[in-house]
Amino acid sequence: MATVFAGPAFFRAELRVYGDWRDAFAREMLQNATDARPTRIEITCETVNGHGRVTFYDDGHGMTRRVLEEVFFALGETTKTGPDTIGGFGRARIITCFAQEAYTIRTGNLLVTGQGGEYSITEDSIDLPGTLFVIDTIDPDHHRLEWAFRDLLTTSSVRVPVRLNGELIHPAATPPRATRVLRTDDGRAWGRVYAEPGSGVLRVRVHGLVMFRRWLTSNDDIILELEPRVSREVLTASRDSLTGRYQTQFDQFVAALSQNRRKALRPPAEPLDVRVGGGGFMASAAPAAQDPAGATGEVAETPAGVRSAGGTLVPVVPYNQAAFRQAQAVNGPRLFELRQEVPAPTVPLGFDVYLYADANDARVRRLARLWDPSQWDSSTGSRRRQLLLAWRAAVGYALEVFLTANPQVGRVLWTVGWTFDEDTRAVHRNVGEGHVLALSPVTGSGTTAYRVSSRQDRRALLAVAAHEVVHIVCPNHDEQFASLLTNLVGQLDQAEADRLIRDAVR
Repeated sequence: MATVFAGPAFFRAELRVYGDWRDAFAREMLQNATDARPTRIEITCETVNGHGRVTFYDDGHGMTRRVLEEVFFALGETTKTGPDTIGGFGRARIITCFAQEAYTIRTGNLLVTGQGGEYSITEDSIDLPGTLFVIDTIDPDHHRLEWAFRDLLTTSSVRVPVRLNGELIHPAATPPRATRVLRTDDGRAWGRVYAEPGSGVLRVRVHGLVMFRRWLTSNDDIILELEPRVSREVLTASRDSLTGRYQTQFDQFVAALSQNRRKALRPPAEPLDVRVGGGGFMASAAPAAQDPAGATGEVAETPAGVRSAGGTLVPVVPYNQAAFRQAQAVNGPRLFELRQEVPAPTVPLGFDVYLYADANDARVRRLARLWDPSQWDSSTGSRRRQLLLAWRAAVGYALEVFLTANPQVGRVLWTVGWTFDEDTRAVHRNVGEGHVLALSPVTGSGTTAYRVSSRQDRRALLAVAAHEVVHIVCPNHDEQFASLLTNLVGQLDQAEADRLIRDAVR
């Protein structure tokens, strides 16, 4: 039966998958060695006959003939499936051997000589414990290879003594305590974050070995240590980036580091009294939007001539499609409420309120109780209720203007709440299909951050609301976010927004 033959050009092309194949070469060689559980590793880099030569020895468990023939020289195969190993993609030998000029492998009494995908295995009189690689690379000089090994060894926490050209290399120390843990949506931990002063590099590691790095704008060194048991799920096959949802969360974390380092390195706030029931989510739609698919319950109709924007509760009539279309035709962008049977706060609000805070911070827990609408009465909660309604009006108006300019967004379910984080002015959170826009109502000293009687503070509320509204469609602070926010701010009518906010707090 005929088989597919991969020539030298195929293997050399594989080197272009990596930003710098030398970094990947050093990583793969060191990874393979540490997975073999050695007690020592010795590396020599030199230039021989116009090629950078790497001699790499570890005294680990070595390879049998079956492993060589059925795994090492079978692309994609691997024996590394346990939680104590890093490998598992079966690609390392491509860049370490097949893509290079020539290679020799000694393990036990076996001697392998090869070039590209062609190799021979013979038995030797020497019985060598562990594995010895002698690789003539395509690099004409060994210095860049030596630097790649040195950089990797000094930034990794390899627990095995390693000598590079005779010099014992001291590994990097891992900070004693993780500052936060990255988790999936279902709460499963996949990475632990460590921080220390440095040169502004984020290094992603597994078992202490650096997989890849990213440069940061700060002067901190950040270590993201992946959980070994899920590392093969998290890393791409080239191990210089992450897969799918992990890459998205990683990018968001890196963006957060550039915006507010202290906040990004803290554990995310845990919700306190997640929802204070008061009527459910509100929904806004542009004039051209279709009927809200699957909407149930009741809808708040806006009388002709009155702009809604979430600032004033309006009479409630049963929801029906005809009424929805008529209201759209008369009022343009509009607001309706999806009613839910949930406990109402002491002072009725007509919509759910979400609170986000750090459950482990006693001071924050006290603040959250003070700003919890279910704890208010007609006297003690008056000013807090006014600020909540002012925030709701600012968000509603900003969202109305945004959806008018961007009708393709469609219907948006939303409500408001509080967040207690002195490093941020507001946050956007997804709750199912809905969006919560939570304002930080207090300063670092605990005093109220906004006075609704102040025109300047009302304008500040509108600016913060516009920022969080754009986050409904753009989670990151990228160019698209900046463009949408700039357009939205330019379309806001400050006088109209101010009127709506003042009407809401009356």
